[in-house]
Amino acid sequence: MVGTPFTRGVSGGERKRTNIGMELIIDPSVLFLDEPTTGLDAGTALTVLLLLQRMSRKGKTIIFSIHQPRYSIFKLFGSLTLLANGRLVYHGPSAEALDYFSGIGYTCEPFNNPADFFLDVINGDLFAVSTHKALDSYPEIVGNSSDLNKKTTIAENLASEYLKSRYYSEMMSELNKLSQGNASNSEPATRRITYTTSFLHQLKWVTKRSFKNLLRNPHASVAQVMVTLVLGLIVGAIYFGVQDDNAGIQNRAGAIFFLTTNQCFGSLSVIELFIAEKKIFMHEYISGYYRIHAYFIAKLFVDLIPMRALPAITIVTASYFLIGLKLQAGAFFIALLTLAQVSVTAASLGLAIATGQNTTAAATLMITVIFVLMILFSGLLVNLPSVVVWLNWLKCTGEEFLAKQGIEATEWALWQNHLALAGIMLICFMISFLKLRFMKKTS
Repeated sequence: MVGTPFTRGVSGGERKRTNIGMELIIDPSVLFLDEPTTGLDAGTALTVLLLLQRMSRKGKTIIFSIHQPRYSIFKLFGSLTLLANGRLVYHGPSAEALDYFSGIGYTCEPFNNPADFFLDVINGDLFAVSTHKALDSYPEIVGNSSDLNKKTTIAENLASEYLKSRYYSEMMSELNKLSQGNASNSEPATRRITYTTSFLHQLKWVTKRSFKNLLRNPHASVAQVMVTLVLGLIVGAIYFGVQDDNAGIQNRAGAIFFLTTNQCFGSLSVIELFIAEKKIFMHEYISGYYRIHAYFIAKLFVDLIPMRALPAITIVTASYFLIGLKLQAGAFFIALLTLAQVSVTAASLGLAIATGQNTTAAATLMITVIFVLMILFSGLLVNLPSVVVWLNWLKCTGEEFLAKQGIEATEWALWQNHLALAGIMLICFMISFLKLRFMKKTS
């Protein structure tokens, strides 16, 4: 495991290599790296640079910054760019850099690392190199002047020397050719995300990664099923053996109401599905790791089955027979289907609200208000005919509402409710996907 804010995970060097490996997944033609050897030991750093060199020989362009490389790494460079105080003091073949600096009065001592030598020069450490010509030419940088003035003066002198060199002329000639070629194409350049793998390949690996992350967090997976099992047994014990009388009808309604409400509020954890990994998703998507629909389907598949459907099946199985509901296989499986569909639909509503949000606080507040309103106007906690007229639009269930909608208390009417839940679920998933699709992914 790479690590989380709460778990240390791998070491810094392993994390660095993992970051490089992730960038290589999309097989880029140009690769930018910021100090890829920082935090690595000498052997590992050399191995990483040898890999990058092999990639460059295959036609890849590798551009990276590096801090104090040893000589075995430095000699792998093909081109070298040196900056001092933000000014370009050298850009050209790394093999010719020592000769260039020697020509302007900065000679590298024998057995000195060229990389350290260049740092000494641009940082103004004139006594670390043989710079008799430089000291004679620029006596103003020696005296009692401050270190900042010394570095500024040296940077200006190095930059002016570079402007006179053939390397600068060759670089400007190449840039002019490139600029003239771009000028012929007047259309503005647009960034187009390309993919090196198929949709099924992306779906497979995103699903595999999401499932591994789920298993690594047992508090959100296995623990939820166990808690649901215990809660189902408690509900079954409270409503144990209901009778066929008025009290039994009330207990059945109370048990079903509690199971349904529990599944709705138990689905609130889905809010974090796209918020917790928002920054990771944006980086990986714009880098071309996977398509949006591959990521969306994989996350839904891993979340809905173990985190929504499985707890619903567990709580119904644990409480159904203890309560004493209809002892028929058809009725039992209808109860399983209904609770699972309620849980998935509640999760889809949470996704439709939470997708694209930056924090879970606002999304949690909004979905909680919606669930509370649905519970209040379900027909069990308030007498619907007594509700004021201007709140009639909130009445979503109850016999009076069903009769006005032309829905009868029949078996087909039951399946109509399932169709309605499926419709709500699909619409909410579509809203969530569109919000993910059109969410701003760049700063």
